[in-house]
Amino acid sequence: MLNELSKCIADARKNSIKLNKEESVKDTSIVDAYEIQKLVVQNIKKNISGWKLGGTNSKTRKNFNVSSLYWGPVFEGNISEESNFINLARGEIEVAFKLHPSIEDLSKVISPDDLSSLVASVALSIEYPWSVFESFGEAGVKALIADCCASGQCLLGASVAFKDFSGEAIVKIMVDNLEVETGSTENLIDGLYQTLCDFINAAHEEGFVLKGGQWVFTGGITSCRTYEQEAQVEIKCDTLPNISLS
Repeated sequence: MLNELSKCIADARKNSIKLNKEESVKDTSIVDAYEIQKLVVQNIKKNISGWKLGGTNSKTRKNFNVSSLYWGPVFEGNISEESNFINLARGEIEVAFKLHPSIEDLSKVISPDDLSSLVASVALSIEYPWSVFESFGEAGVKALIADCCASGQCLLGASVAFKDFSGEAIVKIMVDNLEVETGSTENLIDGLYQTLCDFINAAHEEGFVLKGGQWVFTGGITSCRTYEQEAQVEIKCDTLPNISLS
């Protein structure tokens, strides 16, 4: 069943079509859901350029009834610094970390004190989710994990060296010169650095291989909202370069 479902998800992702098979995942375990995700990656046959995290803020934990984070791959070709590259409309603001290109081994348990040797740079980002499932239904987070955590596209702002980053960020979303929302890394339940460590440690425990040069998108510090194409949008941040959509 896992092989069949993973092939369906991979084919749907390749062809950007929707499925009504989320209930097929309902009776699987979280471990099975990650196995399906790994098989989807194999079937898609694309390199992984990054990882997106969910369940890092109180809203997603409540929505999916989870007590810890979950994750999925961001595929090669779906991360850019050019706003005109994005063809999805709905996204959330996140802080992203780029793993140091020279990393060869992430098999040990790490803590925030280890990050200076593991992270090269940091950037503000907009993460735009997309899922093959119309809804997640009773399958909930298991369907989400199986479908690569609704991996879509990610827009990056200009990056700064990790050593120059303060470790926190406050953002303001401006639409047509009006402030529509504020957010902060304080919205991440376990804090920004611990969230990154928790992901690295949990991913290793589940048999995922992280590689140097990959980005990690740490979860929403704002709501997921639609950005109209004709609107003037600026994401202002106190510690990282801004992002403009125009």
